[in-house]
Amino acid sequence: MARSDVLKTGIALLMTALPVAASASWNWLNPSPQGNDLRAVCFLDATSGMAVGDAGTILRTSTGGLSWTVQYTALVGLTALDLPDSQTGFACGEFGAVVKTTDGGANWSLGVIPVGVTLNAIQFPENAQTGFACGDSGIFARTDDGGTNWAVQSLSADVRLLGMHFLDNVNGYVAGSLGRVYRTVDGGSTWIPESVGTGVNVYDVAFPTNADTGFACSDMNLVHKTVDGGATWSSQTLPSPEEVSLRSLAFPAGADTGYAAGDLNSIFMTTDAGQSWLPVFGMPEGAGLNALCFPSGTQTGFAVGNRGLLLRGDNGGISWMILSRGFAGPILDMTFPSDSLVGYVVTASALMKTFDGGSNWLQQPLPVPVAALTFPLDNLSGYAVGAAGTILKTLDGAQSWTQQSCPGITDDYVAVCSPRNPNSVYACALNGSVAGSMDGGMSWTQLATPDSQCIPYSIFFLTPQLGFVGGSSSSIFRTTDGGATWQGVTTAGRGYRSFSFPASGDTGYACGYDGALVKTADAGLSWFALPTVTNASLTRVLFPIDAQVGYAAGDQGTVLKTTDGGSNWFFLTAPLARANLVGLSFPTDNLTGFLAGDAGAVLVTHSGGVSDVSRRPVEPDRTPCNLSVFPNPARHWATLRYSLTGPGRVRLRLFNRLGRLEGSVLPAQDCAETSGECRLDVSRLAAGVYFLEAAGSKATSVVRFVVAR
Repeated sequence: MARSDVLKTGIALLMTALPVAASASWNWLNPSPQGNDLRAVCFLDATSGMAVGDAGTILRTSTGGLSWTVQYTALVGLTALDLPDSQTGFACGEFGAVVKTTDGGANWSLGVIPVGVTLNAIQFPENAQTGFACGDSGIFARTDDGGTNWAVQSLSADVRLLGMHFLDNVNGYVAGSLGRVYRTVDGGSTWIPESVGTGVNVYDVAFPTNADTGFACSDMNLVHKTVDGGATWSSQTLPSPEEVSLRSLAFPAGADTGYAAGDLNSIFMTTDAGQSWLPVFGMPEGAGLNALCFPSGTQTGFAVGNRGLLLRGDNGGISWMILSRGFAGPILDMTFPSDSLVGYVVTASALMKTFDGGSNWLQQPLPVPVAALTFPLDNLSGYAVGAAGTILKTLDGAQSWTQQSCPGITDDYVAVCSPRNPNSVYACALNGSVAGSMDGGMSWTQLATPDSQCIPYSIFFLTPQLGFVGGSSSSIFRTTDGGATWQGVTTAGRGYRSFSFPASGDTGYACGYDGALVKTADAGLSWFALPTVTNASLTRVLFPIDAQVGYAAGDQGTVLKTTDGGSNWFFLTAPLARANLVGLSFPTDNLTGFLAGDAGAVLVTHSGGVSDVSRRPVEPDRTPCNLSVFPNPARHWATLRYSLTGPGRVRLRLFNRLGRLEGSVLPAQDCAETSGECRLDVSRLAAGVYFLEAAGSKATSVVRFVVAR
């Protein structure tokens, strides 16, 4: 096959080192040790290793995975990892990010290869000086000075390079989408294009002993093998109950014994050089494994996957144990009623309870699944509501439940509340119906419907007489007679999901769609809009003690805080990737609080959510820089240009028209220059309207652009 030179698109690109946070102000309680998707794992021996993943997650262990130290970078998703020696490590990820440690992982520095795309693989085959990285849009990069400078080229703009294996600093392979495999015999200066023979995504390649005999894994349960250096490939379908993508390979001691891992948390093993494969582990309910490794000279393997899954394989990978622990989501509701030790979490199929602040969780009995719950006064007496008019009451901390019902309401309940009164409790259903009880649930009455055209999302009663319902409309509905009548109050927002009235006063808050935050100073007679600092929908707002310090949480991991009654809000950095948050609780003060959301995520803070890595305050009425995008509309690539009023920090983020975060175009970093530009691959974005946010050190600018097809 003819050898072809590849166009060099960038040479000797300087990677600027930045400090990386070693901890966060929010810590994971469930799953444990954390719940972000893990993308890569690397072990030096059977005891010491690391794993990396979404939201800049870095895990370290020196106990063979029995215990882990959790760290975070600047919340840039990490996709690949290599440890050339016991002190030096490299990881790469989104937007060309490369992080490096020189002290065994205690501290990390962050740099960016300015290619504007995700890097999917990184390897330093011989030492910590010469290394390689590859990623989307055919990007391949080489460094010969330990990552300070990188020479960049593109093998093919239409190919995502997903996997890589170099036998040394000269001979190597990269592989990716469209079944493509590329071989180099001169350290990446030139490449020989090859193919596994089908248009699948090839996620990983392994050449255990020499440059001729190798393996590749891909979609459709396939493992491919070559014995002639990739000139030809044979394919074998691995036995699986359904089609899976195989994302990682490991051949720790020659070409005979190997392992493949992928979807459904599947692990397969061969002992005859790939002639046959047998499943050795699987969890059909699991989302999938993304990487596995077997450190050389050991019989021990490790695998990592989605939702923080960690596995260890012993006896040569025949037996596997789960190292991570916790319950699964999604979480529907959460409450810590009266202290920071006893709490409840509702999932789609279970009720979980903790007695020790979330370190351990026990499943509680439930006669039927529920969607929401409230414990108005203490940890013992509470109510839960759910589908088909279900109402439950407990008097013993969820050990047992009494079923109740409201005559005339058989639709699904979505919310329940009590005005810190042992006798009064209210619930709202999807069809707009409202149920109320004034005798502790012994009897229920269907109250007036606030608006039959509005789907209710939340209900809140400040007293047995004064209450509010929020829903799909722009109105907040108010009652002063215990729900006998309702009046709609028009607001600037819509889709209200939560209310908070601190200290039982006239001042209250509500949150909803598109970052809506509104405030009342007259017990809900009127509501005025607070400064909008995010386009993400907010699901919970809470002022735990007074009307000054408050929190809001919502989609895409958004967490906000105010210390001046909502006049100004700033982002808090919670180390979770793109999870939609549905639970927020600060049971006793403004410092110790809990978050809950997708995939069983539960996190805790003991510092009011604030740390050195928390995001800067947002001042939406100030413009720190000029921002432009061209071409606009864009089809495949867009160039982003920004100019700052002076040197400082800048971060670029992309949102869709619904306000959902699509990703960080440029990680937050110090810029010595007052202007810059980067390229954004928009080929995988759906056609439509998007918003690019440039966040400087003191304010934010937003520009609208269109992706066309």
